[in-house]
Amino acid sequence: MPLEVYEMWYNYPFIFGPVGCYFKTALFETVCFASILSITTVSAERYVAIVHPFRAKLESTRRRALRILGLVWGLSVVFSLPNTSIHGIKLHYFPNGSSVPGSTTCTVTKPMWVYNLIIQVTSFLFYILPMTLISVLYCLMGLR
Repeated sequence: MPLEVYEMWYNYPFIFGPVGCYFKTALFETVCFASILSITTVSAERYVAIVHPFRAKLESTRRRALRILGLVWGLSVVFSLPNTSIHGIKLHYFPNGSSVPGSTTCTVTKPMWVYNLIIQVTSFLFYILPMTLISVLYCLMGLR
């Protein structure tokens, strides 16, 4: 969040360089995905606790919770890599072809169709699919 706020207030020049650009993008994506997966996991755990209370009591261990957390963060890091890899530092140019001094920004540097594809896939995996799963689980809990 601090890097996003900094970029909103002081968009260019991006002073952190390519490594800072990759870090900012990876951090933002990873945290968003981890939040979504955590909420989905909590909903699944809640479903098991309500529909199968004895099973939930037996399976709820510290070790299992740590494995799930590791899996959530591991998947979040892995799925943040495609979007991170298409970002980089971009220098802006005047219409005559000369570069604009101090105009470096951290932005998408690959073709937009690649970015759009990544956004569509991650939107399905981290919005539509979790929302559907959470909705179904809560409907089943309500029926129970």
